[in-house]
Amino acid sequence: NNDKKQNEINFLYKVIADHFRASIFAIADGVIPDNKDRGYILRRLLRRAMVFAFNLGINNNLWVEKTINAVIESLQPFYSYLLLEKEKINKVINHEFLLFSETIKQGMKIFDDSINKNKLDDEIIFKLVTTYGFPIELIKELASKKEITINEAEFKKRFLKHQEISNANITVKA
Repeated sequence: NNDKKQNEINFLYKVIADHFRASIFAIADGVIPDNKDRGYILRRLLRRAMVFAFNLGINNNLWVEKTINAVIESLQPFYSYLLLEKEKINKVINHEFLLFSETIKQGMKIFDDSINKNKLDDEIIFKLVTTYGFPIELIKELASKKEITINEAEFKKRFLKHQEISNANITVKA
């Protein structure tokens, strides 16, 4: 049982390191977190790493700079340009961390209020994801800890419809 728990912890740290590595390269290449295209992928990578850190009980931002520095240091002999971009990388990732921390606070309040009222339905989950950028992975994890099952199929239906409408609006504008 201890080995299983340790394997889970090791897995989370590996994902965090991998996501930071990909993010560092993307930022060094000029990508910034955004709501579309490459910026969206970068934002998802960073936020997923931050959710995993949250799951490990790491709730402050001290780990962010240490992780960035460790990744750049390990890659520096092969990718020396990363050292030149270190300040920008730190600034971009720390900014995203601060934004996401606010998202987590707002989302947790809505989540907790919903749990207290026994109303964590697909509509609230949809609102958390689309309005507050609250990751579905985190919602599932928190619901599981509270022994609450969520109707993921209904959420996915609602989310796909939302995407269709968004894509239709993009096509019309283009």
